[in-house]
Amino acid sequence: MRKIFAVIVVGFLLLTLAPLGCKGKGLTEKPAEEKGVDVDLGPYDEAYGKTFYVTVNYETCGDYDVDYKELMEIKSRLGEGGEYTKVGFMAVCRYMNETKGEKADFVFDPKNLRHIFKLSEDAQIPVVICLNGGPWGGFLAEPKTSAIIHLEQDIKNCQWRDDDVVPGDDEGWVHGIYRILTYNNLNKEVRFYQKRNLQAAVKAITAFYHEHPDLFVAITVDPEIFMSPFYYSDYNPQTIEEFQGFEKEKFKGDIKAFNKAMGTNFSDWEDIDPPRPCIPKDKAKPGNKFWEEWTDFRIHLVDRYVQDEVDWAREAGLPAERIYTHQTVRYDNPDWMRYMLCSPLKTAQVKGGSLGITTLQDLCFDEKLYSEARKASSNWGNFELNPGSPAKHDYKTFKTALETIREYNPHILCPYMWLSPGTEPFYMIKDSEFERAIRDFVKEIGDEPRG
Repeated sequence: MRKIFAVIVVGFLLLTLAPLGCKGKGLTEKPAEEKGVDVDLGPYDEAYGKTFYVTVNYETCGDYDVDYKELMEIKSRLGEGGEYTKVGFMAVCRYMNETKGEKADFVFDPKNLRHIFKLSEDAQIPVVICLNGGPWGGFLAEPKTSAIIHLEQDIKNCQWRDDDVVPGDDEGWVHGIYRILTYNNLNKEVRFYQKRNLQAAVKAITAFYHEHPDLFVAITVDPEIFMSPFYYSDYNPQTIEEFQGFEKEKFKGDIKAFNKAMGTNFSDWEDIDPPRPCIPKDKAKPGNKFWEEWTDFRIHLVDRYVQDEVDWAREAGLPAERIYTHQTVRYDNPDWMRYMLCSPLKTAQVKGGSLGITTLQDLCFDEKLYSEARKASSNWGNFELNPGSPAKHDYKTFKTALETIREYNPHILCPYMWLSPGTEPFYMIKDSEFERAIRDFVKEIGDEPRG
């Protein structure tokens, strides 16, 4: 079922997986980065900016009657909000999988998007569209229509482990996430498909936005863009080649200066090989200059990739204020966030768009994260929030989580998720204490303008 996508994101990345990164104090990213606050947002709709959107995660099943019934229940059970609070839903568009197949070179097929638009229009309920063609895009993919599966058949398009192995999607317990497309900029094939299909989806969304500005809320670019959480990456030869060129430019072609700074003894730029945790040379550990340099470069690749997607969406016609990132940021585990995922807060900050994050369970009470997100972007959003757990699913926990994040003035909040996400029923909103908490929360703040 398509809803299982959300299970894996929550249960694995944000909560249940033990830290895989290097242990030790290490070097952490500054909370506030150089990109600034809401850079280049451009003309801003003031009414939109004053409105707080509560859009619950509901992944459509494709059956119009079923989906319409659920959306009407969301409206009736949670309420429609007030003058400055609107209740809606967040749907998913897998733009790399929703295609016309190999014969059509995997061009984007807007059929599912049209289904979502019709539901929003008929039910008169606002919608956020999560564009999902990144790390989680290969999950639940159909080989005949998935551009991701097509691209992953060639290992040059994939992220490589530090032992130069590219695992298959069937080698781990999360099918579709062990083999991830590379982010390096020398690989033109992956970027071509990603940009072409994302922009095709965004053009369709932009048309809907112009027709129904009261119903369209925003998009998020790919959720949780990161280096593989299962193994250190990316040691793709093209990624290493880009790293070599990056360092050569940084050190103005002086290999001796590079060696002195890194504590290495490479004879030429083409000989540079990044530190590899699989090789016990004591290089891949926090504090080692070469390891930190390689880590900074990997973070740069993630950061650049997120920014590129935001730029592509804006080029396709959406205004900057309607474009959000959707990143995993873990202040509770900074080593894992930095060295394994390469996804600190700076990767959620962009020019010409706004910051987006996800939080589940105890992370829903991480006020440091909320504070830094608010400092970084006055237009920020949280696109998966649920404090529930097997041990905690009481009204007070849910209500407190909603009130806590509200203090930091997010623009969009997406409670996770309306129907049961597979094996984790404690995340289900419908018929839960979370539903009651959201209903009361919306009623209390409905007429309060944001900010």
